[in-house]
Formats: sequence, structure tokens, C-alpha cells
Amino acid sequence: MSILSSVSDCKHPALKGGGLTYATCVMTTFLLISATSSTLAFRGDRFKQDTLSTIKSLQQAHSYQKARSASLELVKRYPKDPQTHLAYAQLLAEMGLLSESIVEYRQALQLNGNLAEAFIALSKLYLQNLDPYMSLGYAQLAIKSSPQSVNARTALIEALMASEHLQEADKQIRALLKDQGSSANVLFLRYQLERKHGDLTAAKMYLESALRHCNHRVDWLLELSQVEEDLGDFAEARHTLRKALLLAPEQLEARRQLAINLEFFSQDYEAAVNEYKKLLEVDPSSVSAQAGIDRCQRKMNDLSGCLKQACYHGLSELARWLTGSSKSHP
Repeated sequence: MSILSSVSDCKHPALKGGGLTYATCVMTTFLLISATSSTLAFRGDRFKQDTLSTIKSLQQAHSYQKARSASLELVKRYPKDPQTHLAYAQLLAEMGLLSESIVEYRQALQLNGNLAEAFIALSKLYLQNLDPYMSLGYAQLAIKSSPQSVNARTALIEALMASEHLQEADKQIRALLKDQGSSANVLFLRYQLERKHGDLTAAKMYLESALRHCNHRVDWLLELSQVEEDLGDFAEARHTLRKALLLAPEQLEARRQLAINLEFFSQDYEAAVNEYKKLLEVDPSSVSAQAGIDRCQRKMNDLSGCLKQACYHGLSELARWLTGSSKSHP
């Protein structure tokens, strides 16, 4: 017998004993329904929190595919919850799937328009997409949402540098240095400013100092590999990229940069093909990875053809020499 059907004739067990009015009957029923709903809501919220914790653990272990599968299920189950979209967006960004990450961050902001974390992340993503003015706009929204947030202040400084407001960026860095000291975060900002000024040697020094404070930052290792390539140290850049991939084997951008380095700077086409194939395993829709494989295959075929031609030419010359030698010595 359901609670509602019992109310209609006031025969619910909780109401037996007489002396209860119909109003009391209805009130008691709604209290029972409310208690049941609260219990279900608590269980649902507990499930969501447990799943978010699992996703975070998988993400920290760089088990991105398992984390992505769990995140997708959570977003489907709680489509109106900004926190589920926020968690999924963070994972996608860490994997290097920037466009998909932007979509999820925007979805989170549609559900809650005051998420400083989402504004900060979008500012950084638009920097990676080479759109400094959108980045600056989101950084300013982040500051408005959370004026004392170090992450929001950092995002603003990075956006100022990208949009060539270097004096204002320097001023903001000095203010942050006063508040935070020589933290890894401040050292990284100094690296970025020196790089904007074109002093790659000084920039590398600040970046390496930041990594000594925080050596698990895969994104900073990617930055270091790029500086090393800009300085012409391609072998060291490969070493740094492999170090990043040891920390995060499914990090797409590190894998892509290593494949490009092997192809263009080492001419190790077979190794480059292996890296492009690993990219496709994580992201089967990657057009650039497939193009890289095709390009390397053509280069290997061309090299093989050149080697065959050289061998044929060498053997022909040897045969002519031997023939000439035998004719001169009957």
C-alpha cells in the first residue's frame, strides 16, 4: 500500500489510534514524502561526490580514458549540475582536447554564471588558442568574480602579456611577488615575461627554477621543451617531452610535439610514426596524426628509393671497374 493511497482513507499505519483530523493526515503524509525525497537526494549527492572523487584520482594518475568515461556518465546523469561540467572540462583540458573543454566550461557558466574557476580556465584556453583579447576578457571576469584569487591574478597577468601590455603585466607581477614571494607560480610568470622580452636564456632559467619547485607540472615541461627547441637544442627538447609523457602517457600535446620533433628535427621517421599511432589510439579522429603518418611513410619510401638508387649506382660502378680491370689484365 502506497503512502498516498493510505491518506485517502486515513488508514496509514502512522495515523492509527484515532483523534487525527484529515489535515493532520495530509500533513503527516507530506512529511513522510519529504523525508523519503531527502534520503534519495542525499544518496544521489553522495553518488555524485564519490564519482567526482574517483575521476579526480584517475586524473591524478593520468588514467585519462577511464576518467573520461566516468565523466561522460556523470554529465549524462546530472546535465544541470555545473560541477559535473566543470570536472569534465578540466579533464578535457588536461588531455589537450581544448575545443571540447571550452564547450564544457561554457556549459558550466550557463548553469552558474559566477564560477571564477571557469573564467580562469577559459582565459588560459583562449591563450593556447592564440586569442589574447578573449583571454583578457575572461581574466577580467575572473578578477571581478574573485578579486583576491591568486589564480585569477595569474590569469590576468598572462593575458596582459599576451596582449602586449607588458608594463602593466610587470606591475602586477611585482604586486604578486610582494604577496606570494618567489613561489613556483611567480617564477613561471617571470619566465613568461622574459620570453615576451625575447630573452630565451633568462626565460629558461626562470622556468627551470619553477619546475624545481613543482616538477610534476606537465604543462610547464611542454613549455620547457618549446624553449629548448627555440634555442636549437632539439635532443634536450625530446628528453623533456619524454619526461612529460612518463608523467602523463595520454597527454596528447606532449605526444604530438614529440612526434613532430622526431619527424622534422631527428628525421627518425619510424619513431615518429609510432608516436603518431599512439596519438590516434587516444584520439582516433586526429587528422593531423594521420597526416603525420602519411608524411613519414612517404619520406621513408623516398629514402628507401634513394638508398636503392645509390646501391645500384655503386654496384654498376664496381662492375665497370672490375670489367675494365679484367680487360687490362688478360
